[in-house]
Parts: sequence; C-alpha cells; structure tokens
Amino acid sequence: MRLHTYKNAQSFLKANQPLLVDNEALTQLIIYNALQKLTVPSCNTCFFGTITECNQVILLFSNVTPYNLQIVAPIEEKPLLQAAIKLLIKYLLEINIPVKGISGNSVICNNFITYYTKKSPSSIFKEYLRSDILELRDVQTINIPNGFFRQAELSDLDTITHWNVLFGNDVLDLRLEYDRIIDMVKEQINNNLYYLFFNTDNIPVSMACTTRKLLNGSSISYVYTANNYRGLGYATAIMYHLSKSILEQGNQFCTLFVDKKNQAANRVYHKTGYKVIAENYNYYLT
Repeated sequence: MRLHTYKNAQSFLKANQPLLVDNEALTQLIIYNALQKLTVPSCNTCFFGTITECNQVILLFSNVTPYNLQIVAPIEEKPLLQAAIKLLIKYLLEINIPVKGISGNSVICNNFITYYTKKSPSSIFKEYLRSDILELRDVQTINIPNGFFRQAELSDLDTITHWNVLFGNDVLDLRLEYDRIIDMVKEQINNNLYYLFFNTDNIPVSMACTTRKLLNGSSISYVYTANNYRGLGYATAIMYHLSKSILEQGNQFCTLFVDKKNQAANRVYHKTGYKVIAENYNYYLT
C-alpha cells in the first residue's frame, strides 16, 4: 500500500481528475479545496494525496486550513479501507500535520477516530453534523407558488445578512454576528452567488446561494425561508428556479448537503428531484 502526496493542487487534480469527475458530487469538498489553491505553486497549510493498492485508489484526501481533513473512499472494501486509514494517520502524526477535524462517511470517520485516538489518546473528537449529500441532474416538473425569482442585488444586503444570522442559528448552531459577516455577504452578492424568491406582494421570502463552483456542477447552500412564510412552498420555488438556472448554464448537476434530521428541507429537495448519493459526517478535534 502506497501513500502519495502532491506538491500542489494542480498536480493532484491532473493526476486524479478522471476519478474525481466520475464521483464529483461525492468528492466535491476535495475538488473545491483544490480549485481554491490552483494558483498556489506550493502550500504549507494544505496538502492533497491518495493511498493506492496495486494502482487502485483506496483513499483520496485533502487537508486545507482552516477546514477539516476530507477523506473519500472510491471503493468500500473494509480491510483495505482500514489499512489505508491507519497508513494516513501514521503519516499525519509522524510529520506532525495538524488536523482540525475529520469529514467523511460514517465508516471512514469511525475508523479514523478509533485509530487516531489510539495513537493520540489525548485527542477528543466531537460530532458536529450528520448530513446527506444530494445530487440533481434533472429538475422535476412541480407546482410552485406564484412569484418571481432573481439574482440578489446590493439593495438586498441587509435582508440576506440578517437571514444568514438566522440560518447560522437555526441550521448550523452557529452564533453569527451581523456586523462580522456583512462584508463577506456583500462580496458574495457582488460575485452573483445569492438568489431570492419574491411572493406576489413583491416581498422577499426565500434565499439560496451557489457556494461552490465545481468542475461540472455547482453546490447550493444557505437555503432559507423567512419564518412568517414557511410552509407555503417558497423554499421549493427557489430550489426549483435556482437548480433549473444552474443546469441551463451548462452544468451537468447541482448538489447540496442537508442535515439528516431536517425533515422539512429533505422533503423540499426530494420534491425538486434531488437524490441521496452518500452521507457525510463532520467531527471537530477538541
């Protein structure tokens, strides 16, 4: 079994692009990390790699500050997977690479935490979020409420920033502060990432954001409906319009992460045509 790391994101993508593309929604966090570092010749705060056995890739991984260590297993042969995880942990500890946390499916995370804490008994991992990874390639024809959909403008900055604070509290259990995130939201609006749905009274009722542009698709997040307008189909409406728009721009698919416990959101996404392709667990190292 061989562990191989790459000098930079460019060489990692070049060597592994066919495998990454074949599993693009599954490997999207690794792909996005690499795309963000494409112009960096070498990086002390990030590394990308694979573990192979007889030229078959067992693990793909990336560790980019300030994000979790991302691990994806293209195959599910348990003995090979366990051996690969042990080899990765040995490498991380031997050269003292800091790990903020671990993201992957439940098998990967459970094995990683078990072996890592055996080697480093003082390490404690805390579960943060259990998600499903969803993918859509064809938008379902569905009934949605009347209204209109448009790209967000700077005049929407206050509304979107306020909704981000509420989204952080409600969905991510994060205590976001309006004044600390408003500049980030402004930049995202200027980069044409946010979209809004308005009801027939011209009131904004739902938002969504295209958070990650991938190689052949786009990821959606920050799907939020104002409290007073929930249960009226507005989340379905914005997901329908945004997903349709993304595909019409030439993308092959749309993807998103949804909390396994969020039944209302799951119903919206499945109604629009999204299907579960994998699970993703997040643990932070405390």
